[in-house]
Amino acid sequence: MTTQEIKEKCEEINALKELIEKTENDTDAYDEMLDDCYPIKIGNIDFCASRVLKELDEIAYDCGFNDYIDETLSELNENLDELENELKELENDNSNDNNDAPYGVE
Repeated sequence: MTTQEIKEKCEEINALKELIEKTENDTDAYDEMLDDCYPIKIGNIDFCASRVLKELDEIAYDCGFNDYIDETLSELNENLDELENELKELENDNSNDNNDAPYGVE
């Protein structure tokens, strides 16, 4: 394994960590999911499901958002764990070649 592969894996891990931080308060993605999955039409007028839910039952909106975030973060954290394990394997393989310090994972 090369140091380039290790650096690339570190970049993937750092990017995923940034995505996890961004996702924790991302109502836009939740709203988009609601609007795409649950179109609301009354007569000839289309409404955004996210807006309807938030205005009519803010508690249900917040609970749904929390569930959505929990599921999303769970998936992202699983991916992060996999990447970190792959990085450890790369570093272990590379340590046989030289004794460099870990590369750029924050």
